[in-house]
Amino acid sequence: MISRILTKLFPFVFVIFFIYLEAAPIYFFDNELVKPLMTFTIIYSWIQHDSDKFRPIWLLFFGLFYDFLKDGIVGITPLFFLGMYHLSNNNVGFIAANYLNNIWIKFSIVLIFYFMSLFLINFLLEDFSYAIYKNSISVVLSIILFPLFYSLVQKLSVMFGRLND
Repeated sequence: MISRILTKLFPFVFVIFFIYLEAAPIYFFDNELVKPLMTFTIIYSWIQHDSDKFRPIWLLFFGLFYDFLKDGIVGITPLFFLGMYHLSNNNVGFIAANYLNNIWIKFSIVLIFYFMSLFLINFLLEDFSYAIYKNSISVVLSIILFPLFYSLVQKLSVMFGRLND
């Protein structure tokens, strides 16, 4: 009984762990650290593998939590998480097949659009303290590391799917 509950909760705990893992260095290194957008990558990968597990309310919660810890404009990330969920569930013909290359291209496009949106919002609404160079490296690093995180989530999804049955 307890193991069944733990296997159902694992993806949620896994995502929260990555949110903390991504946000913790910000407090120690005062936003000078270049890091990949791991949370964005992990959530995108979970949505691609098992979109039924992460309902929109969970994606809203994860996005708000991520924005609060990141100390930016709150509400942008949940919109992108919900948009990714919508595109994944509706298969709007963005790119037809679900091969890793196509998923990687979709992820790259969504991440670049996310980066440009944050840049424009910071430019228009805040005092423009957005580090373009540091964030560009983060986006490129995230795109490069996507297959690694995607395969990790795929293996965990299959492993916990078997334990759930």
